[in-house]
Amino acid sequence: MFRKLNVFVLTFFVLVQSFIMPFSASSSAYESVFMGAAMAAAEANNEEVSNDASEDATNKDDEQTASTFASNEKIDLSFEKLIYNNREITSQADAAGVKPKADERVQLFYTFATQKMLAGEQFTFKLPQQLLLYDEVALSGDIKIGGERYFTYVTNKETREVTLTAIDFIFEGIEGGIDFSAVFGNFVTQDLNQTLEVQMPGKESLKLEFVFEPKVSSQNISKEGKLRTDENGVKFIDWEVWFNLKGANINNDLTFTDTLGEGHVLVPATVNVSKANVKSSLEGVTVDGAEEPVITNGSTLQFTVNPQGTKAVKVTYTTRIDRIADEEVEKFTNAVKITRNGTAPGADWEVSKEVAVTYGKPLAKAQVGGDKYEANWKIEFNKLGKVVPQNTTITDTIAADNSHIVAKDIVLTKYVQQKGEWVYEDLLEIGTDYTITFSEDKKQFVITLLHADAIYAVDVTYKTYTTDEFIKASGAVNNVVETTLQDSSQQNYKVSTGFSYPEGIGTKQITDIDYANRTLEWRVVFNTEGKEVKNFTIADQFTNGLALVPYSDGEYFKVTQTRSYAG
Repeated sequence: MFRKLNVFVLTFFVLVQSFIMPFSASSSAYESVFMGAAMAAAEANNEEVSNDASEDATNKDDEQTASTFASNEKIDLSFEKLIYNNREITSQADAAGVKPKADERVQLFYTFATQKMLAGEQFTFKLPQQLLLYDEVALSGDIKIGGERYFTYVTNKETREVTLTAIDFIFEGIEGGIDFSAVFGNFVTQDLNQTLEVQMPGKESLKLEFVFEPKVSSQNISKEGKLRTDENGVKFIDWEVWFNLKGANINNDLTFTDTLGEGHVLVPATVNVSKANVKSSLEGVTVDGAEEPVITNGSTLQFTVNPQGTKAVKVTYTTRIDRIADEEVEKFTNAVKITRNGTAPGADWEVSKEVAVTYGKPLAKAQVGGDKYEANWKIEFNKLGKVVPQNTTITDTIAADNSHIVAKDIVLTKYVQQKGEWVYEDLLEIGTDYTITFSEDKKQFVITLLHADAIYAVDVTYKTYTTDEFIKASGAVNNVVETTLQDSSQQNYKVSTGFSYPEGIGTKQITDIDYANRTLEWRVVFNTEGKEVKNFTIADQFTNGLALVPYSDGEYFKVTQTRSYAG
């Protein structure tokens, strides 16, 4: 059904006799990023320099200013340290106990000492070619001492060659340092054993050997569970456990013990155990080769198995969920412990896992359409899937003085489960499938379900209406629904919902301010909200300081828009 909605817009000017001009201010915040290499000034040279030597240096400076030739012999570069995970590494002995992963952060630090240098003289060296990916923003910049720039440096991204250029003549030798941020990467192979080679001009390269850990997981044991629903709607969890993933050399029996949490039970003849070679790489651990069966179609979650060397062991089995759902989301836990002679081989030989199963809501209520004059509602009952006892009731109450239930529009729809999904079965008939009673004020109804104990769900749809011709003030319609279907604590399921609404009949706003002529233009909108209204009056009262003035055509008011539309 369509309703006519009439909107009337009225504009007019008023003279402002006294007002204060509004003032506003805003501010912006800026972020700045600074990156540079810090250098420490060398101690002053206490040796005296002869006048002849000074004059000679001055003459050379005049002749060779801004020269750009290689002068690697004038800078002595040394690798100072590598910092990883707050640990300083300066030698192979330091690197021996470090087990990094790909993509983890690292910093390289170099120190150097210079002789006298001319402006424009350059020094070059190469960063390590493999194992590191550098932050691009740190590959160029300035080297400053006391705020004054002494060198600039740039890096060729292809060759990783760093070039330092003296900005001005350096009268005395200085000592300094430069560092680079990076992450472990740029690997040629996926082997866990990797070598970082640090080159220094005129010196023997430093080689640091690292034993990496797989990036994906450093756990020795892993466990996953996947939910599955069969054609009858029965829910199962398929579990998979791997242990000895780090490839420890074990040649005696390990005891596998799996403890199931409440709500699911082991399905007999689903336990299968196998062994397999594993290959660890930078990216993770993968099975390398065919699996060797050890136990097939077992029915216990405690047994012994011998890895026979560095092999990993895989265990799979299935549990069936037998708990009656009480909440929309139910959780099922599972804990595994590996022991040898009654004790765990290490701290990382235990793992627990939780699988969450989402059911429907036991009770839900929502507004599904309409407006503040006539609202549509929907109740969803027992999408959780509990057994509904005969004579279970659903009580719905509207908490709004001007709202009432439309009795003739109540519809009940029944759903049953097929293959774990709710499917439509039929519309319920009053008297045969349910009874319904109403309060005298039509603000509450009680539905009694007459079916014998069974698992089914019901949707209830209905309407409420207001007795007011116009709602002249903002407000809310609140709704509470409760059922005698109970949770495991023997408490009734109960939910509440509702909606708020604005007044909406009329609005008023300033549409223009003329500071020169001290006038304000106002816009008044009257909305009949679908009601047919004739011969209505709009009254507006001015506050002190305002006086009505005409437009340039002498008219005091203009009806600028009138429209009707279906709503």
